[in-house]
Amino acid sequence: MVPITNNFSTSNVADPEGTHQSNFMGFYNISMGYKQKISRTNAVSLEPFVKVPMQNSNAQKLNYLGMGVRLKFDF
Repeated sequence: MVPITNNFSTSNVADPEGTHQSNFMGFYNISMGYKQKISRTNAVSLEPFVKVPMQNSNAQKLNYLGMGVRLKFDF
């Protein structure tokens, strides 16, 4: 049997105006919590948090603000 090989290459030209725009958006994570020991080795903690975007996104009208409560068990 003769092995069959397929050699090919592709190339794409990048848009020069699109290379300078960045869609990356960072977030500030703000949290504060309370930890309570249940026993010598076990603990539970309650941490309310807020995620706030670093900059506004003008491309899309989306609300990126996030809030919640983290419940954590240590054992």
